[in-house]
Amino acid sequence: MSNIDDFKDAISNMSARPEYHHPIVAAQRQFRERYYGLSSAAMLEDLFVDAFASYLRSHEPSLQFARPPRGEKGYDYEFEGNQWSHKVSKDGPISIAALWDATRQDTSWTFDTPISLSTGGYSAKSVKLESSEGGSILVATPVRPNVNIAEGSVCGLIHWSPIEGVRFLKTWELPAGDSIDQSLPFEVLWSEVVRAISGGCRSNEIEMLLFKRSSLINENEMYKQSSEVFMPGIYLFDQSKLIDIKVAHNNRAILVPKAFVANLMSDAILEGSFVPMTTWFACYAGGNPPDLYLAQRAEFDKKFSNSGR
Repeated sequence: MSNIDDFKDAISNMSARPEYHHPIVAAQRQFRERYYGLSSAAMLEDLFVDAFASYLRSHEPSLQFARPPRGEKGYDYEFEGNQWSHKVSKDGPISIAALWDATRQDTSWTFDTPISLSTGGYSAKSVKLESSEGGSILVATPVRPNVNIAEGSVCGLIHWSPIEGVRFLKTWELPAGDSIDQSLPFEVLWSEVVRAISGGCRSNEIEMLLFKRSSLINENEMYKQSSEVFMPGIYLFDQSKLIDIKVAHNNRAILVPKAFVANLMSDAILEGSFVPMTTWFACYAGGNPPDLYLAQRAEFDKKFSNSGR
């Protein structure tokens, strides 16, 4: 098993559990709405590191994971002795910064470590699904916070496996509403999510899609994605693919072009070096992240708690 396979399996095992997956999904919306680009990206990286470290301590304690010593550059964390660089995208392929130095004029770049790219959303607003039995092509919209639900829209709860494709778990015809959480109460949805997880579905492969009332959905068929849309999730790029890359420049950094990153993402899917993430929970999580002061205050108050003595 390669170093990427080990890392991918550990991330996949964490993401399969709702108590790890859904807080990360919520933060994709909350941090982006509250904080500016680079700040939100840095906080999302910190959240991933803390969540992954917590998961490993609780469930796979034999695996080693650590951040670099303060001030050491060149990588973001180390897993089982292998250094990794972590990049964050809001949705889909982006130009990746190879070096934050606008004075350099390099024409090519080689990374010393593999890269994990975390993307929080879909690269397009709609996805086409094709029936494995030659039926109608469905045009679906991944659910988004604050999207207006038209009268008679159909919501499909699906199991979306990168390998097997899409299988419908439950559908609802929705009343009109200002958002998905108005049209479909969380308690109704969550009971079906729990049923799916109990039946063997992984939390990060259970998604919600919206369809028009006229869509000819066959809940007994399997579907596959027929449009080139990148799902949210973590894409892992082996260092062997990051050698002598032709780079571009802006006024801040040396950049790996977006088209090259898109090819790396496509390769990661084909090679099984991709861990999907869903988006539906962000619609029910609210737009505000947890209060940072209250978390610090709780640590302070613990100093005076009788239970801590």
